[in-house]
Amino acid sequence: MDFVAVFLVGLLLFPLSAIAQSYQNVSLGSSLTTSDVTTFWPSPSGEFAFGFQRIGNGSGFLLAIWFNKITEKTIVWSANKNSLAPDGSKVQLSTNGRLVLTDPNGRKMWARPRAIAELAYGAMLDNGNFVLATSSSATAWQSFNKPTDTILRGQVLNLDNSLVSSFSDTNSSIGRFKFILQTDGNLVLYKVNYPAVDVTDAYWVTSSVGSGYQVIFNQSGYIFLQAKNGTLLNSIFSNGENPGTQSMYHRAILEYDGVFRHYVYPKTSSGMQMEWSTLYYVPENICLAISQDIGGGACGFNSLCSVVDRRPRCDCPLGYMLNDPNDKLGSCRRNFSEQDCNRESIEVEAFTFQEINNTNWPDSDYESYGGVSEDWCKQNCLSDCFCVVAIYSGNNICWKKRYPLSNGRKDPTVVGKALIKIRKDNSTMGSSTCQKRKKKNQSTLVISGSVLLASSIFMNLIALLYVFKFKGKKPKKIVVVP
Repeated sequence: MDFVAVFLVGLLLFPLSAIAQSYQNVSLGSSLTTSDVTTFWPSPSGEFAFGFQRIGNGSGFLLAIWFNKITEKTIVWSANKNSLAPDGSKVQLSTNGRLVLTDPNGRKMWARPRAIAELAYGAMLDNGNFVLATSSSATAWQSFNKPTDTILRGQVLNLDNSLVSSFSDTNSSIGRFKFILQTDGNLVLYKVNYPAVDVTDAYWVTSSVGSGYQVIFNQSGYIFLQAKNGTLLNSIFSNGENPGTQSMYHRAILEYDGVFRHYVYPKTSSGMQMEWSTLYYVPENICLAISQDIGGGACGFNSLCSVVDRRPRCDCPLGYMLNDPNDKLGSCRRNFSEQDCNRESIEVEAFTFQEINNTNWPDSDYESYGGVSEDWCKQNCLSDCFCVVAIYSGNNICWKKRYPLSNGRKDPTVVGKALIKIRKDNSTMGSSTCQKRKKKNQSTLVISGSVLLASSIFMNLIALLYVFKFKGKKPKKIVVVP
């Protein structure tokens, strides 16, 4: 069966499946606390649950929805990504029609929606959607309309809906990437101008301005963009293979590294490995996809992005270290002192190069030379205190780069060799100029101390001689002449 046929069948099944969801009601006044995470509001089948999940080894909790029948308890939605709930917090479906999260002191941390007098109950559905409903079963609020970083089968993203990545695999707060169906109909992956929330350049687009209307994750496991009239515009994952249906759990997530991935997990072992496996992902190579005029790129400043086992990895080059060891995608900084422009000619001998093939920071150029040799390129960079890296390409062109370096990538398709300037003695900031000053100050202190000590000894000797010379002598009598 070709993709279009599967798409049509899936589209027909989609609304029927949504209608067929059974409810397990949560009555008004019901509550959950962080003191007992084994208590939650499950879906009728028990496949999904709503409640508190402890994050990491700390004392913080997410108010979340998760896959409840797998060991990992994988979270698919959360209410308080940027502000973990402390131990002793509570969520309550209030009698005035609001779902409210409060801290141990009763202060409101999160609430949805506005008070609705006719709200009758809440329910965790078997498709992973948590809903608040009226007495007539009309949906007043649903988690599917306010996604975080994940979408599930049966879920739809409407115009202006978005997914925002987490900061890292251990930090659930809002991160650096965004997947959004814009109001103009274009479906776009953006780099976020972190720590602000505005977006910068797009690195993946469907080019569907004026026509995109909904992103649908149908029951057959396909994710696609469609127009308002139902026309298929774009298959997000386009190889057309059958992703599997009822025998697998499905989720699609914009991960902290900026890649949008479709995962599956077997519901029963049947000889299959019980873990989440990647079915599809976009973009194929985020290291090459992101190329901003400003900003660090897929990784931070001075870092190098490469794809290892189909995942982007950020590495600091030799002589550099992560500015924040807890931020895998963060910037790198030098761990040696920069070249002294006041002593430029003298410092030439203090530096050498680390050479890395198929590597470049394409947006940090400030000067280039054609028709030169690699040795000439090296010597020119050594003699220039502003040059931190030179890129030498096979067509005899030398590109000089300034600090900080941006959009670093290492890939077989990248043409050129990176010549990274580092100190020969691999000295760090603390053992270079500042260290020399420290040693000089220490030497001055030693000399001053020695002089003072010698002076003290000399004065003590004079005092002793004086004592020995005059101590044994009797005083002369004074004769008074009348």
